[in-house]
Amino acid sequence: MAHLPGKFVWFEHVSPDPAKAQAFYGGLCGWAVQSMPMGDQTYDMIMNGEQAIGGWRTADTGVATHWAS
Repeated sequence: MAHLPGKFVWFEHVSPDPAKAQAFYGGLCGWAVQSMPMGDQTYDMIMNGEQAIGGWRTADTGVATHWAS
């Protein structure tokens, strides 16, 4: 990842159903998912080719689907 002042370089999609979002955006944008082990959990990264550009997270109860950067 590059240091680009003034540019968004990491995005997170937060939704109650990350798998559904991954399928939708994968088809729309051609993104893939790469799961990274993090202790006893995994973090699913948004991959644009070989470049990780963000991640997928499960929303807490009552939190609307959104993008964060």
